[in-house]
Amino acid sequence: MATTNIELDIENITGVSDANDQFIISAQKFVVSSVPKNLLHFAQKASSASTDGSAISFSVNDSITDVQRNGYSCREIPMSEGIWALDSTSLRYATAKHPVWFHKQGGVHFAPATDGSNAGYVFYVDYSLIDDNSDLRNAVVFRAASSEFTKLSSAQLPTSEISLYSVPPDAPSLATVSYSGPASDKDATSPTFTTATLSSASVYTGSAPTYSSPTVGGASEQLTATMDADSSGYGTDADFLNFSKWFSVAGEFIEDEEDSELAAVQLNKISTYISSYSQAMQDKLNSFNTELQKYQVAVQESIQEIQVANQVNIAQAQSDLQVAIGNEDRSQQRLLQNAVNEMQEIINNNNSLVQKYQADVSAFSAEVNKEIQEYQTKLQISQKYGMDAEKYYKWSISEVSAYTQNNSKMLATMMSSRASKKE
Repeated sequence: MATTNIELDIENITGVSDANDQFIISAQKFVVSSVPKNLLHFAQKASSASTDGSAISFSVNDSITDVQRNGYSCREIPMSEGIWALDSTSLRYATAKHPVWFHKQGGVHFAPATDGSNAGYVFYVDYSLIDDNSDLRNAVVFRAASSEFTKLSSAQLPTSEISLYSVPPDAPSLATVSYSGPASDKDATSPTFTTATLSSASVYTGSAPTYSSPTVGGASEQLTATMDADSSGYGTDADFLNFSKWFSVAGEFIEDEEDSELAAVQLNKISTYISSYSQAMQDKLNSFNTELQKYQVAVQESIQEIQVANQVNIAQAQSDLQVAIGNEDRSQQRLLQNAVNEMQEIINNNNSLVQKYQADVSAFSAEVNKEIQEYQTKLQISQKYGMDAEKYYKWSISEVSAYTQNNSKMLATMMSSRASKKE
């Protein structure tokens, strides 16, 4: 039957673009099941006839208003009593004027069985007649609208829990920041110290002075030579040049000649010679001392040169030491700076990872808050749809109740009027 207006009313109430046909059918069946059957005679229909003892296919028993065999209303019995209703020897045997029916395997069975002269019918309420022209149309509209609102409410929340689509960020793996010290941590290498040494072979190149004793007599005689005695008197002229003979001559003058004057002269001669020898010896000594002083000056100069060389070597060693210390300091500073730079790089990288993680967490939190807000919004909409569903469900109950009350009063009035007329 036509439900065009019912569909339009549902769409206008709920805002859906196309009213669900199954919701309308369910609403019609709800109305039929809620209203007493004696108030739905306008929607009653009869099934096709059973004239050969066959059952009439009918699965919905709650819409049946009457079952008749040959015009006589049949009483419903349990299926288990059906065998007795068909047994002519049983006290429960059904008769033509007191027929019965029972439901079995989706069909309505008659007892006694139907035949060409005793047709059987099933009278039922057709829910499709609760349509645009029915006084109960509003009950159908409200009931179907309630179902639409329930569907809309459920559509807002597919599940009973929040389903987050955002994926939380993975926590970063931070590198360990550790200090292991420079790769090389040795002391500065001591420089090689070179010192000048004093040695006659390698430092002083001069020669030491030699002392030469003076000769007084002949070319081969020395003052210290052995004095030899002269057995031949005073000697020859050549002997007068031989200092070795002079003491023997003096001895001859004193001991043999006893000539004190000649002895004195001879001794004076010896004294003069010795004086000359002493002077010559002093000259030699002075010459030696002069040379010795040159030896000492040269040594002092060599020592001075050695000291200067040593000062140069010490200064060079100190300079080399300072350079070595400076180089090692710079090397250590570079190693330390490299270690610090490596740690700083790790720290900076960790900071970057943490900052990115914090940004991801913030973005994730924002997305979660957005989804929660959307969920809350949907929840509010769902709750509103749920309240609308409940409201229209109650309205459908009220419509059915009002219809039942009004028609029940009307029916009671009609029955009372008929009873009065008969009296």
